[in-house]
Amino acid sequence: MLTTAEGAEARFDAIYTALDHLLSRADNDAAVVVADPRTSRFVQFASVDSELLFDLPAQSLDESEMLRATEYFHQFDGHVEEYQMLDAPGGQYAATQRSFQLNLADNVETAARLTMDIFDSVYRVPSDSMLVVEEA
Repeated sequence: MLTTAEGAEARFDAIYTALDHLLSRADNDAAVVVADPRTSRFVQFASVDSELLFDLPAQSLDESEMLRATEYFHQFDGHVEEYQMLDAPGGQYAATQRSFQLNLADNVETAARLTMDIFDSVYRVPSDSMLVVEEA
């Protein structure tokens, strides 16, 4: 199901509804993706064992967004994972990649607010702009 929402309250309600529905689904391959159609920036959720797993895809962040995301996630007791990337299997160090993931248990409200915060604080999407909420 695809939902579009403009304005802070409508956006929150659409995200909350989709995440609540995600928790009630029995299939572990279900997901919710929340995206800004203007910039293609997004966050995604999966549900495993009735817990919401949040993912902010670091590889799609520009340098400024990466800095803001790192700063934002440090408030969650260091839930910023860093991995060394190699140029080939068993090869040389090429770069460091960060992972921004959180297990939010079954707290749909916290998950919806986190999503709103990411679009505001990291992506800097205006609060009255449209977001697309997709249940897959």
